[in-house]
Order: sequence, then C-alpha cells, then structure tokens
Amino acid sequence: MLFNNDIDEMINYLERFCKEPHMRALDNVSDDQINLLLDFLTLAHQLNCDIYATRNLKSSHFIGVGAFALTQDRAPQGNLFLKMECNRIYLTFELDDCNEDNLLTPIRVIDALVYLTEYTGHALLPGNYK
Repeated sequence: MLFNNDIDEMINYLERFCKEPHMRALDNVSDDQINLLLDFLTLAHQLNCDIYATRNLKSSHFIGVGAFALTQDRAPQGNLFLKMECNRIYLTFELDDCNEDNLLTPIRVIDALVYLTEYTGHALLPGNYK
C-alpha cells in the first residue's frame, strides 16, 4: 500500500479533495475501500490527471478524475467519478448507476488507470469552465 495504512496521511490526502459532508460519509466506508481509493487517487495523480471534489454537496459523485479539454464549456461525460452509495464507493462514468458491476475493486482500479493513461493534452479543473 502506498500509504502503509497511515490513517493520518490518508485523511490529509482525502481532505485535499473532499468537502466536509463527504468526509463524514467516508467514515462509514470500509477500510479496504478507503485504502483502495487512496491508492487509486495517488496513482491517478502521478499520471497528471485532474482530481477534484464536486461543488455540489448533494451529488453522489464526490471526486472526479480525468483530463479535461480546454475547448469544452463543462467537464465532459466520459471522465471517471468516484461515487458513494450505501457506505460503498463506486468507480463510474458520469451517468452510471451504482451497482456491483462498478463497485471500487482492485481490477477496476487497474482498468481505470489504463483508461486514464489514454488521455493526453492540456487540462483545466471544472472551476475553470464557464
């Protein structure tokens, strides 16, 4: 594990990207999923992906990960989102429902990292969109 189960380091990392209500919701998620989430975010960061917390506290996706084109008016569909539902974390595309097929698992983390490596070019955070 990249964080070696250092809880303080994990929480500090998540707090950089998550709003307080989402952080409270993460308290009910299993340690295994939190570790996997942090490893995924660390590796995505090393790939120079945008990682951002959603502005909308009511949104079920609390972290977005991807590369965003300079010419678009909004973050495009097709980037990855981490969603929380029923105390579990899911790795989804923007419009995917949460179900067993997209629960955050090691193999899905690998698939997501492969997907993200295919993106190249300039990037903006969603706050830069009009």
